[in-house]
Amino acid sequence: MKKDFCIVIPAYNPDGNLTKLINDLQGYDIIVVNDGSTNTFDFNMEGITLLEHKKNEGKGAALKTAFKYISEQASYKYVITADADGQHSIGDIKAVAACLCEGSFVLGCRNFDTNTPIRSLIGNKITSVFLKFFYNINISDSQTGLRGFSTNFLEELINIEGSGYEYETAVLLNLKKSNLSVIEQPVSAIYCDNNRCSHFNPIKDSAKIFFEIIRRKLC
Repeated sequence: MKKDFCIVIPAYNPDGNLTKLINDLQGYDIIVVNDGSTNTFDFNMEGITLLEHKKNEGKGAALKTAFKYISEQASYKYVITADADGQHSIGDIKAVAACLCEGSFVLGCRNFDTNTPIRSLIGNKITSVFLKFFYNINISDSQTGLRGFSTNFLEELINIEGSGYEYETAVLLNLKKSNLSVIEQPVSAIYCDNNRCSHFNPIKDSAKIFFEIIRRKLC
């Protein structure tokens, strides 16, 4: 099963959480996309592929770089995406992997509680409300970066507009027309140092996400 899928991790100025995650994932095939980081990092381990952007292009662009690489040079059945900031444990990644199947899109959905940082909770909940109101898409964790899907879906993912965090929301908006069933796999809500290591801007990036939701509705 390990060689049936690869794990894609977009990274921009990552800290030690990325190194820990990669060490935990030894034995799996991993693609790290260095999205123009100003700090240097290198992973000289078997199973690690490092792709690089010369400048920071955004999380969506980093994901699409990995998807293009996989579609052209690899032969996996599935892809799992995970974040570089320590939010996803090896156990949760394995849980998403166990749900992988043709025709489904797996979301690692966090159970938000009183320990969830406000900036993470508010943006996620508002996005979920917008998706439900405008598109009747009912997803409990719309901004999760832990996702799994078949490589048959890669071509469509590559062609979806967006280069930043709004790209992940645009992907959700395409699920209905792709006839993919959504599987919500419960995962832990892990926030390192109150989520200070995240590069998500709760004002600017949330505005882009909401604009994308409304723009597509009006088109």
